Amino acid sequence: MSGTADPADQPDNAYEDEPDLLHLPEELVQEVILSVGDTEAILIGGQALGLWADQLLDPEQLDELGGPVTSKDVDFFGTVDLARDLARVFGGRVEIPDMDHVNTPEAAIVLYERDGRTVQIDILGCLAGLSNAEVQEGWVDLPYGSGEDEVVIRVMAPMEVLRSRISNIVILRRRDPNAIRQLRLSPHVVEAYIRQQLDRILSVRPEDEPDLIKGLQRSTQDLIRELIQHGRSQELDRIYLDHGVDLLAHALALSDHPAWEPRFAEFQVRKAASDGITRREKRIAERERKDPGFSSARPRPEAD
Repeated sequence: MSGTADPADQPDNAYEDEPDLLHLPEELVQEVILSVGDTEAILIGGQALGLWADQLLDPEQLDELGGPVTSKDVDFFGTVDLARDLARVFGGRVEIPDMDHVNTPEAAIVLYERDGRTVQIDILGCLAGLSNAEVQEGWVDLPYGSGEDEVVIRVMAPMEVLRSRISNIVILRRRDPNAIRQLRLSPHVVEAYIRQQLDRILSVRPEDEPDLIKGLQRSTQDLIRELIQHGRSQELDRIYLDHGVDLLAHALALSDHPAWEPRFAEFQVRKAASDGITRREKRIAERERKDPGFSSARPRPEAD
């Protein structure tokens, strides 16, 4: 999980002095997201995770995982030009952070007034754990809104959302309940997304759309490999111990899907994930031998 640290993803109490900018009502969240339809803005963070969770997880599963995702603000990955465009839409103003302000990762901030309160939209220029190129390429078009108000927006892809939620814990050292809850939820979203793509492979007749099937096969293989690669990483051992997040278990849950080519499922999924679990157990046991108590979960706030 390498990448530039994103101090904007701070614990919730980092913003206690700015109550008017927090916890936007749902109608304001929708207004902001609708405003970026058909632009190059990429919706990121908790709002992106929430959209994916609502789309991919059935209501019962989502309830078991803590219910719909809540996020105190709306963040986009973009440029100063995007901020200026949004300011024109809302009749607001743009603030460009001082380069010497080390706690500000925003490329720009849009501020506008609505119903007696100040609404802040952060346009971020970097994210913890991901390169700018990975963010710029790691998005999916999704419809948002309904009827005449429906637009198409760019939403950070599930794998990139997972990586950003992990980076909140590993790089930014967030320990607030919302960050932990999003961390726990995001692997379920990735698993559901990969399963959805595998189901699409089975729903298409090979003779009708061979290129589509080949593309889906390549993309799902790349996704499961990446999930396993991250799950085998030593730096995720602590997340596994403290928060019960096991990416390799999510990979194994997908190993029996009939859309996989049998040898790929056996060696690239089942064996790779199982070997990763075995190696993780050995690493943890060795650390426990050298540092008694290492394998115990460290105190954390309850996220559920």
